[in-house]
Amino acid sequence: MIGEIYKQYSIPINLQEHMLRVAVIGDIICEHMDKKSNVDRDLVLKTLLLHDMGNILKYDFSRTDLLADEDKKRVKELEKTQEDFVRKYGLDTNEVTLKIMRELGVEQEVIDLCGNSHGEHSDQFVDGNDWERKIAYYADMRIGPFGVKKIKDRFDDLIKRNSKEKDNLEKYKERCLKIEKQLQAVVDMNLQDIDDVTVQQRADKLLEFIFSCGEDDKDH
Repeated sequence: MIGEIYKQYSIPINLQEHMLRVAVIGDIICEHMDKKSNVDRDLVLKTLLLHDMGNILKYDFSRTDLLADEDKKRVKELEKTQEDFVRKYGLDTNEVTLKIMRELGVEQEVIDLCGNSHGEHSDQFVDGNDWERKIAYYADMRIGPFGVKKIKDRFDDLIKRNSKEKDNLEKYKERCLKIEKQLQAVVDMNLQDIDDVTVQQRADKLLEFIFSCGEDDKDH
């Protein structure tokens, strides 16, 4: 189960919650997509459940006020995990994530989708019909540090926290808003109706997702 993978890699609770929530949004979109789009729902879900495994490197564990209560009791363990990650996988968070995916034996398609769905690649898939990449990117951009956000609000927050990246983030925002319109045209729901309550209800269930790692399992 994905919950066991998170435990195996000692992933902080709020990072687990982020990946679960992003995966829920991606799964909801896939569920409501026009069948003609032929979206690989299982591919999207698996990718998003693991897409930020390396982000433990971004944590400052001295900021215990930002940790879940359970994690406040195991700061030393988390700090050691962070050190182990750097020693074993390196310092690039995205590369760390991909290395962990390979270590887990997930399908190459999952690794490729994870590695090529970030904002810096968005010029490659904003046009065309690469729906899996559009969904993966859009879903990630709908979840902020404290829950579901609108795209504009999410990027405004990112720009505020990363002012040196403002120009790039503005480009990514425009592409993401364009992707949102494209997705809205092929789903039978209002994307703005996705809220924290809906996401959290499904996120809790996703912890029990059977992550088959290379086998053809779509039980979710």
